[in-house]
Amino acid sequence: MATKPIPFTVPMVQAILAGRKSQTRRLLKPAPERTESGHWHVPWQVGGGSIMAPDATDRCLAVEAREGLRIQAGDLLWVREPWRASSAHDDLAPRDIPEGDAVEYLADAAKVLTGRYRHARFMPRWASRITLEVTGVKVERLQDITNADALAEGVEQSAPHFDPTLYRDYLLGGDCDTPRLSFETLWTSLHGPDEWNRNPFVVAYTFKTVRTAR
Repeated sequence: MATKPIPFTVPMVQAILAGRKSQTRRLLKPAPERTESGHWHVPWQVGGGSIMAPDATDRCLAVEAREGLRIQAGDLLWVREPWRASSAHDDLAPRDIPEGDAVEYLADAAKVLTGRYRHARFMPRWASRITLEVTGVKVERLQDITNADALAEGVEQSAPHFDPTLYRDYLLGGDCDTPRLSFETLWTSLHGPDEWNRNPFVVAYTFKTVRTAR
């Protein structure tokens, strides 16, 4: 079992804290790609690689790619999220902020500290309040996501008291008819307008929350 950091945006942290989010998808890097001979090269995250036939299916490519992933079932992930510290530390790099000092999480409603915005990727380990345990890992194409998976990704209902079958449009602010369409707008808002149509390989991590306090 290993312990590794993972960044999340404010809406996704809120979804974890609300108990709506138990999956996250990340781009597979490096991804399977065609060689000059037309075969598939499946580079692994840990050493070596694999060459597969030109007609290899997405499923075969995904199985090969999963073997070398940096994160596996049983690993713990400590969450990095957008934050701020005291304004007295605005000139300090995150690593130089004294361990144990007050931290404000942008996913929370409280606005107490006046320090500058800090990106999630710069959160030190001691400031993290959420730890996740990975319970499942799969590699698939982005568009293979199901409605059930989209709900596990934490997409929100847009009008729960009016029509519980509608889900948030993260691009235009309106409604989507299915969780999957809602996730498409969420992915596009994070990765740009061409990523959904490109249908890249992604790693889908299923997790459970094991800690939500510093």
